[in-house]
Amino acid sequence: MSAIEATILLPGDVTTPAAARRFVRAALESVETDPVVIETAELLTDELVTNAIVHAHCKSYLFIRAVKGLVRVEVTDPDDQLPTMALPDTDALGGRGLVIVNGLASAWGVQRTTEGGKTVWFELSPLSQHGLD
Repeated sequence: MSAIEATILLPGDVTTPAAARRFVRAALESVETDPVVIETAELLTDELVTNAIVHAHCKSYLFIRAVKGLVRVEVTDPDDQLPTMALPDTDALGGRGLVIVNGLASAWGVQRTTEGGKTVWFELSPLSQHGLD
């Protein structure tokens, strides 16, 4: 796997999750990433981008870096409210995004930006580090 680093401004509307998934897939396919990692990155990106739309109601930046098998995705928006992971009611239609991210990512977190917003990120380590190959 060679390296890639790319950023895109996302519109913050109903087209955003699909655009984000396409962007992540294209970036990771360009460096011949394992298909399981690509699918996981798409799913987790969708969760973070959807959270940004639902809670920030505005455009966001999507950043991806893949180096030596480590994939890092960041979603930055201007909303300063930090996300929290909670277990939703079993009948709830939403609220599981960060639970999914926490379960599938090697690591994830959130940090405030100097402009008053936040960046939510996740990392996926090479599969061999998880004993999945």
